[in-house]
Amino acid sequence: MDDHHPAGIYYPGQPTFFYSVPSPYGIPLRSLYSRNVPNLLFAGRNISVTHAALSSTRVMATCSLIGQAVGTAAAQCIRTQVDPRVLSSGAALRVLQNTLMDDDAWLPGITRRIGERLQTATITGGEHLEALTDGIDRDRESENHAWSGAVGSAIEYRWENAVHVAGMRFVFDSNLNHEKRMPSSYPQSGSRSRVPSSLVKRFRIEAQDAAGAWSTVYREQNNYQRLVTVPFSTKTHALRFVPEETWGADVVRVFAAEPLAAYVAKQPIVTRGAHFADIRASIPDADLADPVHATESLR
Repeated sequence: MDDHHPAGIYYPGQPTFFYSVPSPYGIPLRSLYSRNVPNLLFAGRNISVTHAALSSTRVMATCSLIGQAVGTAAAQCIRTQVDPRVLSSGAALRVLQNTLMDDDAWLPGITRRIGERLQTATITGGEHLEALTDGIDRDRESENHAWSGAVGSAIEYRWENAVHVAGMRFVFDSNLNHEKRMPSSYPQSGSRSRVPSSLVKRFRIEAQDAAGAWSTVYREQNNYQRLVTVPFSTKTHALRFVPEETWGADVVRVFAAEPLAAYVAKQPIVTRGAHFADIRASIPDADLADPVHATESLR
């Protein structure tokens, strides 16, 4: 926590005081809505905190996560026609927490719910299979929460009776311990800002038919995301996930690989637009000409 004196630049001493925090902490939803305006939510540096707490909550990464929480809460309020205060406790709060964790937000001290398809499956293959059902989608201090296996190895799910599977949710290892930077571009190779080597690049999902034959129901060739949800539809006794390639690591680590009973599309479909150079070439030369003076006329 980096605290600044209330006098700001007028304070003659050290500009910043650093305090260590014993562990990560959660920010309660009660800090994110107004006490006297029923439908007003806050995100960022205007939330309800003390001066000392603000020295921690005001940093950019935390502010962005608060924005995710507030946006999710607002959507839930609209969907269920309630005020934010209703979401601060009980079943409504748990729904909000589960939604955030399903979207890979980390809430310290709370575990993510596991769906019925994963709960009822017998899982085999690789090491640390228990990590796939512990509801924690990242490592903690001295705690491993990832399944691991060699490239090409498989996680197999088997059910006593045939079940319908609508897709899968994955959380791959993006190396959260790596020094993070905020570049203006994010190339997949050729700089320090490349995709983490531990991330799964290529994978396939196979289903077994009644005769015991395996067929591919989904394949990904160029993944560069940590949270991945994929849709498909199959009824099967057995399913398996096969990581075919990482971005460089020899060992595959996966925090979550969950078959889904229902698939809800959340990730936007990105379509490629026109190239920047083509757009610029379509602009008339007169609009790109140098100004006559150092500042353009305001006439």
